[in-house]
Amino acid sequence: MKLVKEAHVAVVPGSAFGEAGKLHVRMTFARENERDIEAGIKVMADYILRVLGKSK
Repeated sequence: MKLVKEAHVAVVPGSAFGEAGKLHVRMTFARENERDIEAGIKVMADYILRVLGKSK
């Protein structure tokens, strides 16, 4: 939920798709504009780096 609240990007826990999905996330890119997808990926990457304490 933090990713949604702080980065405004949603993912689904991989465990929702079976045991092998644990420790993974499922992403779906449902945008017509490729730039929107690239921007969303950058937002997620920046968020993950910030959470890991490795932000620029």
